[in-house]
Amino acid sequence: MVLFDAACPLCTGSARFIVRNDPEGHFRFAALQSPAGRSLAHQAGIPGVQASDASLAVWSRGVWFLRSEAVLEIAAGLRWPLCLLAHLRVVPVGLRDALYGFVARNRRRSACVCAPGRALDGRMLPDGMAAE
Repeated sequence: MVLFDAACPLCTGSARFIVRNDPEGHFRFAALQSPAGRSLAHQAGIPGVQASDASLAVWSRGVWFLRSEAVLEIAAGLRWPLCLLAHLRVVPVGLRDALYGFVARNRRRSACVCAPGRALDGRMLPDGMAAE
């Protein structure tokens, strides 16, 4: 399960990238702004949707992953050779999270929710922001 900020073009584009590189369909999605996303974010202990660290969360192997750990957990589930990026876990978490935080704070956010695209629509949870 991937929670993403649907008001962020970078986050929505990343969700589409995940779908394109996850042909087995391991990942399902919910926008943080959706009813399902807000509920799951609350369970994960993610602060408000507007917070810079609340751009991505992943439920995998019975655990919520946040910040750089979420990115690397997603990478581990993608096709070859993208799965090799998961080996970046050897980089100290403080350094990885500092880089993640910089990107999260400086990502462009739009006033409206970005269109997820047809491929992503099929992987969204019910009430996770279905297609219009």
